[in-house]
Amino acid sequence: MAERYGRYEVRGELGRGGMAKVYRAWDPHFHREVAVKVLSSDLSGDRSFRTRFEREARAIAALEHHAIVPVHDFGEQDGDLYLVMRLLTRGSLAARIANGPMALSELVPVVQRVAEALDYAHSRGVIHRDVKPGNIMFDATGNAFLTDFGIARMTDQTSSLTGVGMVGSLAYTSPEQAVGRAVTSVTDIYSLGCTVYEGLSGRPPFVAEDAAAILMQHIHSSPAPIPYVSPKVMDVTLRAMIKAPGDRFQTGGEMARALNRASVYEPPPPLSPASNLARDPQWTETRVAYRPARTIATGTSRQSAWTSLMHGCSTLAFLFGLWIILAVVLGAAYFAYAGVESRLGLVDPTATPQGRFPSATPTPNVPPP
Repeated sequence: MAERYGRYEVRGELGRGGMAKVYRAWDPHFHREVAVKVLSSDLSGDRSFRTRFEREARAIAALEHHAIVPVHDFGEQDGDLYLVMRLLTRGSLAARIANGPMALSELVPVVQRVAEALDYAHSRGVIHRDVKPGNIMFDATGNAFLTDFGIARMTDQTSSLTGVGMVGSLAYTSPEQAVGRAVTSVTDIYSLGCTVYEGLSGRPPFVAEDAAAILMQHIHSSPAPIPYVSPKVMDVTLRAMIKAPGDRFQTGGEMARALNRASVYEPPPPLSPASNLARDPQWTETRVAYRPARTIATGTSRQSAWTSLMHGCSTLAFLFGLWIILAVVLGAAYFAYAGVESRLGLVDPTATPQGRFPSATPTPNVPPP
């Protein structure tokens, strides 16, 4: 490992994969920490890849979107190609899913941001080609970002670099990628559907012992339904993963809106086996299968409705009685006050008709003799 890539001082390793290593580094010019992604030496030694890298690095650096990890710089150090990106400190969606399936209320905002990022990139001719939980990162405030456009490529068919090849992670590979056909923007939609499936279930849609078996499942098989996920949510997820590209959602926004509408039927996700509640049979039973929010009132539900009605009547009776007591108290106070006025001589019993106690016949206005 070099101690420096360009002006960036390496401070530690963040992670590694088959194609690259990622380091935490310090940028002395802007006094900030950054992530430096160093591509594999096998890739860096390929002339065609180096040419493609420069083209794609410039295209990626030009992507300015609130849900795409910004690329600050790129370059070469001792024959190694590297990208400099914003450092995200809250880990990846893959790490979150490793803790167990996610609730839709947690997953939907992530899908929304990733879908917006994909639509923005697609509108500029960039296909990600490797959408997966490991490439969705979180910043310190929990906002999701789509990262690793390093294998994306421009869709300009006039380019001399339009050779077709399968790029991406096997668990999220679209059928068209699996058979070596040209990819389009809906290739990313398929991978996003696989990501949603894994977020809901805690596992990829297809699992097998070897790569060939996984590819065959992407081409010919449908993922198994998730028992505790509502049919509407499963419909959205499976539509994103339809084998024929033309039958999928055509944009990320379309998929995100459909998932958001379906999320009103959200059932709770399964509990971790380590949870105390997971060992409660009654709690576990309510989480085995999807139950719609509204059910026909029978048996216990009728009893609950009757109890609610009686409770409401009791409340009304209490309020009515309170009003009666208040009226009696105010009336008694009024008459008591009137009696006090009379005893103190504040009221003349022989006053004119305008007085409190008028006489039967008014006295005529006759001058004195």
